[in-house]
Amino acid sequence: MGEFGAWEIFFLLIALIIILGAGWVTRTSRRSRSVRRAATAVPVAPPPPPVPTVPCPTCQAAVAVTNKFCSVCGNSMTVAAPDPPLAAVAEAPAKAAENTCPSCATVNPPGQPFCGQCGAHLTPAAV
Repeated sequence: MGEFGAWEIFFLLIALIIILGAGWVTRTSRRSRSVRRAATAVPVAPPPPPVPTVPCPTCQAAVAVTNKFCSVCGNSMTVAAPDPPLAAVAEAPAKAAENTCPSCATVNPPGQPFCGQCGAHLTPAAV
């Protein structure tokens, strides 16, 4: 006797509509729809900041500063170091203990075959 049947539920809904008014049902359904839309809406992320670009030495395409290679022609973006003057060659054995990279002048730990900054191959004299 404590169970509600289909007719009892139907009459309860009709009584609620009469008491609260028919507008209550439409307002409630609109609110629930707007809540569902807001819950499923994908938040728009701000665009990432622009990355500065430099021209490729080969094809002059604009390449991001962080790239090591040109995305158009595949050329290496690292600039080769010019040949050292003869006075610097004479001082090379003294600087060999420092293990300085010839490309970017970064001081690397002794015995390291490649530069930790730019990845350039260190000369055997510097190793």
